[in-house]
Amino acid sequence: MKNRVSKFLSCIMSIILISGTLVACTDTKQNESNPPASENNLLDGGITNATGFPITKEPITLTVGIANGAHMGDFTQYNLWKKIEKKTNIKINLKVYSDAEKANLMFSSRDYPDIGFRMDASEQAMSDAIDAGDIVGIDDLLQYAPSWKKFFDTNPEQKKQALMPDGKLYGFPYAVLNETSYNLRDQWFINKKWLDELGLQIPTTTDEFKNVLMAFKNNAGKGSIPKNVIPYYILYGNNIGGQFDMYGAFGVYTQAAISL
Repeated sequence: MKNRVSKFLSCIMSIILISGTLVACTDTKQNESNPPASENNLLDGGITNATGFPITKEPITLTVGIANGAHMGDFTQYNLWKKIEKKTNIKINLKVYSDAEKANLMFSSRDYPDIGFRMDASEQAMSDAIDAGDIVGIDDLLQYAPSWKKFFDTNPEQKKQALMPDGKLYGFPYAVLNETSYNLRDQWFINKKWLDELGLQIPTTTDEFKNVLMAFKNNAGKGSIPKNVIPYYILYGNNIGGQFDMYGAFGVYTQAAISL
């Protein structure tokens, strides 16, 4: 990969075994390559439209499992699901897995939703589910997902990273190809109230940043600064709040690749 950063998270979207075929689609404007659905172009015994919208001739409901952190709010209330239903004729019954343990329990119990989105499953759990025939490969369905097909055709290395050991594709990856996207990975926050109480300004250099952190620590228990204050922390190797957060400040691009 020339001057590009790519990041793949394990099985961002896996198609779990369901009766019938789930047709992938793109959310592009309807044009010659994405016309309205045609009655003469139906799959699954007349249920699924091969091209265009809505995806299904009659409304259907699919259960979608998603691993969701508390910082993302109530995922079930996102307007996204209503928009999907309106455009595709597919009602999303969202099943939220609040932590990795519950997601792993899904695999061990083999009680799967129709679709897994952002499940953060371990490679072993994925491999076991594939070997058991619980997860459906999507290679043959790419013909119904023109945007993904084009992406994989023009980025063969990214597709290679998304393949499972058996050489098949079971999910759509999360790919970041813009090297500047992770130059400054996350937004940093600083407690302005503490700064004001200590007569300090927002730091703009490394030395100023260090001095501010030391001031917070040295004044623990004073004003609104708690006694057990930890001015700054990192969890080494963590995707968020790890050492990667500071690399961009020193001109170092970060790259993370997790094989599927």
